[in-house]
Amino acid sequence: MATHGENQIIVNYSPFKIEVGKIKEFARAIKNTNPIYFDRHAAMKEGYPAIPIPPTFFTVIDYWNDYDFYQLFHLLQLTPNQVLHGEQSYQYYEDVYEGDIITSQLIVKDQYKKNGKTFFKIETIYKNQRNTVVAISQATLILIDGEANDGASDD
Repeated sequence: MATHGENQIIVNYSPFKIEVGKIKEFARAIKNTNPIYFDRHAAMKEGYPAIPIPPTFFTVIDYWNDYDFYQLFHLLQLTPNQVLHGEQSYQYYEDVYEGDIITSQLIVKDQYKKNGKTFFKIETIYKNQRNTVVAISQATLILIDGEANDGASDD
């Protein structure tokens, strides 16, 4: 569900259950062969209560949820071929494991023009089933050609 509040676009993602298969698939995709991402016994031997998610796994939630990144482009009236992923960082607060249910809220915190490009500053807050913040992502999208339809002015 997307809403507009105080000049911010907010997208609330549906709950996403962390599944072992997705953890393994992501670990293979990033070429992380650490056994804690593939075997529950290996994870427990290292002190984890279950299989943990690898770093940056939250990207899976962003792309495999009911409101994915391409729908965000549509909401912002952007053409994917004109958008660059400028940067992304994560702040981690608590571990996330198989079986956890993660909800997230994406907020377009800022939008501005610079050097003929439109920049979108995005923050996504991820919470577990206990409503505890487990991570926050900060990203920048850059519209490289054309203009977003919001009337942003050059800085």
